[in-house]
Amino acid sequence: MRLVRLGDEVGIQANCKTGATVEQVREQVRWTTAEHRPGWLAHFVAEHEGEVVGTVMLMPAGSHAIHGRDGLALCP
Repeated sequence: MRLVRLGDEVGIQANCKTGATVEQVREQVRWTTAEHRPGWLAHFVAEHEGEVVGTVMLMPAGSHAIHGRDGLALCP
């Protein structure tokens, strides 16, 4: 397990059950990287032999991410 980073979006889209496009996953990865949202959430990927095979995002209780007019936003 490690923190998500740009470049993981192809593996997330291919190997994790998502209906999102690579571009949508890339937007989420950009939005959830530690540099952009310190202390708001933690987004991790699981790797096996260098390939992303899973992902988990931990957020404060009661919050969720939504698509707003300015992109993704954290909704308490």
